[in-house]
Amino acid sequence: MTGRRGFTLIEVTTAIVITGVVALLAYGSVQAGLESGERVERHRSGIESAALMRSLVTDALRHPASSPEPTLSSFSITQTEAAGINSARLQFVSRGVSPPHGAGALWNVVLEPTTNGLRVRADPMETTAELALESILPGIRGMSVRSMASRAERAWNAGWESRNAAPYAVEIRFFDSANREVGSPLVVVTAMETGDESR
Repeated sequence: MTGRRGFTLIEVTTAIVITGVVALLAYGSVQAGLESGERVERHRSGIESAALMRSLVTDALRHPASSPEPTLSSFSITQTEAAGINSARLQFVSRGVSPPHGAGALWNVVLEPTTNGLRVRADPMETTAELALESILPGIRGMSVRSMASRAERAWNAGWESRNAAPYAVEIRFFDSANREVGSPLVVVTAMETGDESR
């Protein structure tokens, strides 16, 4: 009968070290994969949020309405600049037809940059069961808004203030914290053809 040879201490130690190195490499690969997956998910979520916001704002701008409140403008653009970043505030009354605005209901829509990102808020103006809607897009720190009074005018204006009327068209540009433009400009032709006489 032959004697059975066991493992030496060096062989056992070597096996443990190799197993540890393989486990560390596997853990690092799994961790990098998870972090990459999280970054991709955050990026995808940011793109989806921006696309949803653009769709919502486009729909709301295409259905402007007169304000039922005497102290609230139907359409208002206010331009400012803060810390070298283009900044504007856009407020308008809308009868958006796609969810979540709901067909026929009046909404007061406000877009304004904040330190946390672009704030988009829609408040119901009539007695309905609708709740206010609010979203923050963190990648956008500023925006500029221009208006075109009528189809015949063909000139962009930096501001607009009207109790009863919306401009013919609106252009919105979005900027990041370094004042670089984010995405393409949002250009919307509203449903109302107006001139200065109706403002």
